[in-house]
Amino acid sequence: MIVDKYTIRKQNEATVLSQIIKYEQISRAEVSKITNLNKATVSEITAGLIEKKLVHELGSGESSKVGGRKPRILGFNKRAGCSINVDLGYNYVSSSLTFLNGEVYQAKKEKGFYINQQTVVEYVMNLVDDYQPLAEKMTEFGIVGMTLAIHGTVNNNKIIFTPYYDLDVMDLVAALEEKVDFHVYVENEANLSAVAEATFSTNEKMLVSVNVYSGIGAGVIINRELYKGKDGNSGEIGHTTLIPKGKICPCGNHGCLEQYCSQKAVLNEYAQHVGKEVSLDEFVAAYRDNDDYAVKLINGMCFDLSIGINNLICHYSPNVIFINGSIFRRIPEMLDFIHHSLKPSMQKTTRLVHSSLGDEATLFGAAAHSIKKFLEIDELNLVKEE
Repeated sequence: MIVDKYTIRKQNEATVLSQIIKYEQISRAEVSKITNLNKATVSEITAGLIEKKLVHELGSGESSKVGGRKPRILGFNKRAGCSINVDLGYNYVSSSLTFLNGEVYQAKKEKGFYINQQTVVEYVMNLVDDYQPLAEKMTEFGIVGMTLAIHGTVNNNKIIFTPYYDLDVMDLVAALEEKVDFHVYVENEANLSAVAEATFSTNEKMLVSVNVYSGIGAGVIINRELYKGKDGNSGEIGHTTLIPKGKICPCGNHGCLEQYCSQKAVLNEYAQHVGKEVSLDEFVAAYRDNDDYAVKLINGMCFDLSIGINNLICHYSPNVIFINGSIFRRIPEMLDFIHHSLKPSMQKTTRLVHSSLGDEATLFGAAAHSIKKFLEIDELNLVKEE
């Protein structure tokens, strides 16, 4: 296999930049030691990164014990640009504007808005009109990219299937890129949540992030890389069969897991019981008041989810599974209920934990996705060491 010098240089530049981002403050000599690149190569690469305004010198460090000139300390220029991050839920839209280290400058959320192919472009462009002037005023590069989280299957930056809205009948990326001067990306929302956990909250090499909202999805990280499988279908836990010949699912199958234990499914079931539409807050209040039917639904939801999570553990054997969903933040003891339903042999090496990123996990993952594309790096590690 022949690899040209340009490719090698790009790989080395990505390696150096990744380490500068990870360690926040680091000397050229330390970068050389960590990457096994010689000092001359590191100096040449960092000079180029400084010229591109992606890296800057922060000042002088401490001299070594044998004396000599104090090293110059390098740092990542987190305010070189911004990313726009959008989570397109079936009945809400969340968005944020972040710097290149994931720091949020502004965020907003609109509930009760039902996105579809007729409204999505105008809605997203209104967000761009709000965010872009801010980024251009504060940063060198302005908007470096925008990633949209899709509640459905995505492959090769195209929406393949969306069960709860009709965005799969349009080329959303092309429609938006006709109107903006930066790259637009789409990715599955659970995949982005997993990317967020790997970027901001843990150094674990093998993890799964499970999102429980209108549907149920899982993002899988293997050896610090997102695993998507063939055609982007990996992690579609919500469309695994729980009840053979059970309830019809928009995917075309019967008895899918998310038809029984997604947040949407549980709220719909309770609404049918009481004869009116019910919000999550109202349902949680009923559960806290020991409403028999609400308690029954939560217990059933946790038992059914434990089956899906048990299957994930058997398939991927991750170090940790992060659980994310509004209902879990309001009823955190649900995690204990799931633990009790899991087979003991499956819990020995896999931890089951709440996501510390909460509702923003998908947006943080979207930010990480755009930032990595802009910087041309494979791994972005912004985990704060304790």
